[in-house]
Amino acid sequence: MGHYSFVLKRDSKVIFSRLTDSEAGQLIKAIFDYETDGTEPAFVGELGMGFTVIKEYLDANAKRYEVQCERNRENGKKGGRPLKNPP
Repeated sequence: MGHYSFVLKRDSKVIFSRLTDSEAGQLIKAIFDYETDGTEPAFVGELGMGFTVIKEYLDANAKRYEVQCERNRENGKKGGRPLKNPP
């Protein structure tokens, strides 16, 4: 993990709207747990479905972030972006 933030998509609202307030609270806490320490909840039913959908999105975002970080590291090793108007 190790990221400082994560983004929930607006269309995740559909998942939360199907849950009771208590279930929605459990889901958001599980999302934070997953993002901070990788803990996956043992949810079933609506909660399990909701977590699975959101987890796939979070994992895809984390992968894109790691690819971008690696690209930036490689570019940094090359000296970074060339100056537009070298002296």
